[in-house]
Amino acid sequence: MSFAFLLNLIQAKNLFFSFSFFLLLFSLYCLRLINADKKSIHKSGRIKEELLAEIAKRTEEFGLFKNVDQVKDFKFYEELWNGLLGELGIANIEELEFSWHKSKAYAGILKKSRDLNIDTKKHAPVNAGLDIETVDAKIESLKNKIQVKERLQNEIKNDESNIKMFDKTMEEYSAVDDIAVLNTECRALEEDLKKMILYKDSLDLAAEVLQEAGEALYSEISPYINEFINRHFNQLSEDYEFSQVSPDLEISIKPREFAGLIDVEQVGKGMQTSLYLFLRFAIISLFALNNGETLPFILDETFNVFDDFSYNRQRKILQLLTELAYQYNIQLIYFTCQKKGQFLPIKEFFEAEGFVLKEGSFGDFTILQGGKNESEFS
Repeated sequence: MSFAFLLNLIQAKNLFFSFSFFLLLFSLYCLRLINADKKSIHKSGRIKEELLAEIAKRTEEFGLFKNVDQVKDFKFYEELWNGLLGELGIANIEELEFSWHKSKAYAGILKKSRDLNIDTKKHAPVNAGLDIETVDAKIESLKNKIQVKERLQNEIKNDESNIKMFDKTMEEYSAVDDIAVLNTECRALEEDLKKMILYKDSLDLAAEVLQEAGEALYSEISPYINEFINRHFNQLSEDYEFSQVSPDLEISIKPREFAGLIDVEQVGKGMQTSLYLFLRFAIISLFALNNGETLPFILDETFNVFDDFSYNRQRKILQLLTELAYQYNIQLIYFTCQKKGQFLPIKEFFEAEGFVLKEGSFGDFTILQGGKNESEFS
């Protein structure tokens, strides 16, 4: 029989089983009524009538014959029960119970088949002795295979999408497959490469020339720069024998109680600033001496690294810079935003040295000009 027929049979069996179990229970109850005490006859009769009414109701719902009211004894129920068992091909109650559970298992298999969208009508006839556990295991295996199939289908879709993207990319670059186009681009790249090599060689040559010129220039000016710095640096401190400037304009100094040179970064900030101020002034003075050009000497919060102006060394550096500015005719410009910390001490220093001062303003800025006489003011 096919799955469809099996489903109909199961439904019919379920119907017969339900009715059969109900009749069996009722027959057992009737036996108890026969053996009951006479005092309960009235009560038992009432219950019997209720059961008969229930049987009539159930048989009407099932669409079976309705002849319960004509039942006179238990023999009718026995014949009805044996007839039902014969129709179902079942010998006893144990076999009926086994068939009941088996029909439920069949129903479960059919439900799983429907969940997997299996058309039961298209399958070959099934042996009545079908192993439920085997079928259930096969359905689970089929379910797993379907899940694997769905996963593989998704992977195939992703691969197809990637292939389409690659195809599109290949189409975009299909134009460069032309040998003539490739040769033209290759020649253009070779020309660019030649230009870049020539440009690099030019830069290397220029760097070499500049290096040589720098070394030559340093060899000419280094004696002057070192002499200039040492001459004025010795007026600030007697703790160092001399200073030395490298071609990279890095300064080293020789402490009196030390065997070798040390980097200027190892001393205090005030001393470092003083040395680099002298280095800058030495370079500016070279322009004034060789070309007659005068460049301004600009300072911005430079004295911020010094201690208070009451100390002799800080007043000395300011005095030295002033003397150098007059010696080489260089304008000294100082910027500061600290009125009390730097502006006022510098102003007091120039007043104490007898300079003529002129104070003005430009917007939010205060301008202090100083000189030996007013003719020096711009």
